[in-house]
Amino acid sequence: MKKYILLAALVLGFAGLANAQSYNNVTIDKEGNSLNVAFNADLSNIDVASRRIIVLTPKLVNGDNSISLQPITIYGRYSYMTALRTDGIQSSDFSFKKKEAPENFKYNLNVPYQSWMNGSDLIVEKENISCCNNKVINNDMATIGHYKSKEFKFTPDYLYVQPDAQRKKLVEKGCARIEFPIGRTTILSNYRGNKVELDRIIHLVENIKSDPDNIINDIAITGFASPDGSYKLNERLAKGRTEALKNMIARRINKEITVITSYVAEDWDGLRTWVENSTLSNKNEILEVINDTSLSEDVREQKIKKNFPKDYKVIVTECYPTLRRTDYCVDFEIAEFSDLQIMTEYVKTQPKKLSLNEFFVVANQYKPGSVEFNNVIIAALRMYPESEVANINAANVAMNFGDLVAARKYLDKAGDSNEANYARGILETLSGNYVKAREYFNKVKGTIAKANTALKAFEVFD
Repeated sequence: MKKYILLAALVLGFAGLANAQSYNNVTIDKEGNSLNVAFNADLSNIDVASRRIIVLTPKLVNGDNSISLQPITIYGRYSYMTALRTDGIQSSDFSFKKKEAPENFKYNLNVPYQSWMNGSDLIVEKENISCCNNKVINNDMATIGHYKSKEFKFTPDYLYVQPDAQRKKLVEKGCARIEFPIGRTTILSNYRGNKVELDRIIHLVENIKSDPDNIINDIAITGFASPDGSYKLNERLAKGRTEALKNMIARRINKEITVITSYVAEDWDGLRTWVENSTLSNKNEILEVINDTSLSEDVREQKIKKNFPKDYKVIVTECYPTLRRTDYCVDFEIAEFSDLQIMTEYVKTQPKKLSLNEFFVVANQYKPGSVEFNNVIIAALRMYPESEVANINAANVAMNFGDLVAARKYLDKAGDSNEANYARGILETLSGNYVKAREYFNKVKGTIAKANTALKAFEVFD
């Protein structure tokens, strides 16, 4: 509920009238899209003749704008009987016969809020009316209150999160088609396209080694063979050929680098994927055979060859050559940096080398909210788009820019940390969702001091 301060809590009305009414406990509250008007009206000394009607009409008035609220009507004895016969009593909750009128009437009414009501006066107009011809004998009015909303002031105090320092691990992957003479495991550098394939692997490793910021942890290679031929032979070939490639790499690079090997004797997963995406006439039947692991590899391969000879020829010429390969990856790290000047330059030239924490170190040399600071925070997000911390910081930058749509998108990926929920409190405040904002701030006020400060801005509504 948006509650506002009433400047006049107690006003005595109708000074100068013989039978003045008093009003107290006057409050005006803004509740959502409604304005609640409430006060106590002292009717104990009201004097109304038998043929007269006293009408007390509360009104909100602000310049040329005004609205009349539900009136309080007090009937004399004769006028009350007349009203009953003519069905003239509009509201039994607000209309009384003089002898039955309460001494202290508690007026309470909601009206749709309009912007002009901010700054309006609450007045009560008193009319003394003849029941015979509805002629107003006399009238007067008194101001009993003034409605002025207390200004809500909120200045976002963004909380940028410093990431944990972590090693920057990277992997460069590739696939080589090293060819061997039938039945052999010895690599011949000048055999077919082997020189190109070997040079590609060595070039990748040397390129990583040449950068002094890189530290190679290991090189992993996995050799694959196709399912044609016996499984026992394929296993020997896959293992031997992978070992041969390991030795070849070790001879051409620094022997201190660890080369890890593994092998897949027959790449049935690769065969399955190829058949699934093929246009073979018996694709479904062949897939049933491939997936029947109750049969040995050799039996499955022979069954495809025997039952689907035309499709098998296509598999042998188009699929099997792609399965005979060696996948390799170079696992390396980038050294940690301590030189702020180098890190600042790398943000622009080689951002891939920086950890999320190093981005933050660079950003911290600038004033939060400055163009330079914001650019570094957004650059960090581009390099680490799935990082919750990077998304929190980017959301703060977006809110500072006034881009609440982007901020909400970032916070959707920011997790449920206290810092993320604090940022959501700011976002909801800037979006005008004050109830939700307070929920977020209350959720983290025990751990984030800034949340307690933010909550004080909402006290104007209490």
